[in-house]
Amino acid sequence: MFTLAGLQNAGFLRVVSAADSIALTISSTMLPNASQIVDPRFAGFGIEFSNIFSFTGTAASPNNFSFNLIANLKKVAGVGPLFRIGGNTQDNAIYDSSFSGAYIGRNSNPTLHPQLVDYIPFDNDMYGPELFKALGTFPSSCQFIYGLNIAYALPDYVSRITSTASAVIDALGDNIYSFEIGNEPDLYDSTAPYRVAPAWNGPSWNGAEYVNEWVTRASAIQAQVPPPNRVL
Repeated sequence: MFTLAGLQNAGFLRVVSAADSIALTISSTMLPNASQIVDPRFAGFGIEFSNIFSFTGTAASPNNFSFNLIANLKKVAGVGPLFRIGGNTQDNAIYDSSFSGAYIGRNSNPTLHPQLVDYIPFDNDMYGPELFKALGTFPSSCQFIYGLNIAYALPDYVSRITSTASAVIDALGDNIYSFEIGNEPDLYDSTAPYRVAPAWNGPSWNGAEYVNEWVTRASAIQAQVPPPNRVL
């Protein structure tokens, strides 16, 4: 049985007297040496592509638990939080406008390389417009860092990534904070062997080649995908 005296003797409790209290006067004006105000959207969340619908539910059947949680955060902070949609599974997921399922599906004809240990096809999973609708069930003012697939290396990789980015902007508009092109590219020649032969016939994978691939895709998006009409 725990008693107040027992807790105090054990060092878990100290009785504070009036002499120990400190009085503070908080100024009503900003002090000249005050730190900058923290962005109310400072707290963020990360969700893997593979798990998106578990958090959001679907447009037809939203996840009310998630909605209420985020709505409460928005009520306290004044704005909805920021979500990063991506992770490892963004580099094996492709967007297909004709895919109507409200789930992450499987590509019936992925690019296979069974001789590579731990290789997951860069086109293994599929999603369609229902994913954007599901994200739209979150409270307004939530923003998203949306993951784009850089591992995808078929000849149509530029049109694939730009069409995906366009679809994201068309669906989510100024709720898109930014795009993230690729995830953990330092692993593409090891535990995520997207740039290992025979899956890859290009240059040796290193920092310079990664930058080249990233800039190629980012430049195409910047040139071909109109940004949302965001008022900053």
